[in-house]
Amino acid sequence: MRWSNVCLPKDFGGLGILNTRTLNEALILKWVWKLYNSDEEDLCCSLLRNKYLRNKPFACSKKKGGSQFWRGVQQVKNKFFLGASFQVGNRENIRFWVDTWLGEVALKLIYPKLFTCCRYTDITVSECWIGGEWVIDFRRTFGPAEVEEWDQLLSQLEGVHLSESPDKAIWRLEAKGVYSSRSMYRFISFGGVLDKRVGKLWRSKLPMKLKVFVWQAMHNRLPTGVVLKGRNWKGDINCPLCGSPETIDHILFQCIIARFVWACIKEALGWEKTPLCLEEVFRDWLPLGGAHHNLKFFPLRLLGGGFGYQGIK
Repeated sequence: MRWSNVCLPKDFGGLGILNTRTLNEALILKWVWKLYNSDEEDLCCSLLRNKYLRNKPFACSKKKGGSQFWRGVQQVKNKFFLGASFQVGNRENIRFWVDTWLGEVALKLIYPKLFTCCRYTDITVSECWIGGEWVIDFRRTFGPAEVEEWDQLLSQLEGVHLSESPDKAIWRLEAKGVYSSRSMYRFISFGGVLDKRVGKLWRSKLPMKLKVFVWQAMHNRLPTGVVLKGRNWKGDINCPLCGSPETIDHILFQCIIARFVWACIKEALGWEKTPLCLEEVFRDWLPLGGAHHNLKFFPLRLLGGGFGYQGIK
């Protein structure tokens, strides 16, 4: 499998192997959090501010120049703003259009027509607040659509309360609003919808080798003839016993040897029926997302340690 898929968290269907490159990015981004929220007594942050920022907003700092550490911070800093929102204070470190400070998303997404005709897209909130009113420079006059968005924006800005305290970042990926490398790592490694079936598999009390075997089977990654053929394997994809294409379902359930073993199990345990394919096992026989049978007698070891595994190339 692709390394990126292997490094996905287990509840997203991966193996949960730690991706050190992603973890390094999450650890570096903690310095961005410190630059926004630490006070003047933090010696390291004060040094970085005086050397690289010089009273400029961190978001507007440049990538060129500086130490290797600072270039690394600049390289990944944009990922920080995907999970951060800001509490307005003195307005000096918050970008008006790009940062999330008024509502749940950035203003450029709420008012896209105004953003496209704005002259300075990285302008800060303090630069838009001039003489006690909101002043924004645009490149052209407004049409009907822009006028409507401008009226909505002004009505939304009426509820803004400004103060002289420093701006603060709030981490939306944690309930407490405080940055954590773990939440950032999971956000970068996000694999879509949670796979409850795989999550239950990894939390089960099966031996690890059987967990890995079932995980491979669920993702069609066992080295069967059909799978190997897709990797330019030159051998025969057919089963040497019956001549049918060698798939996971064929080896574990449909081959003549597999059917014989399942028939013996059925008679020995008094079952009314046996599974016919792997999907039926996961759906009706194993507690991995909907079970309808008595599960305590299901011989799961046969899937990974008996006839099935020995038949795979």
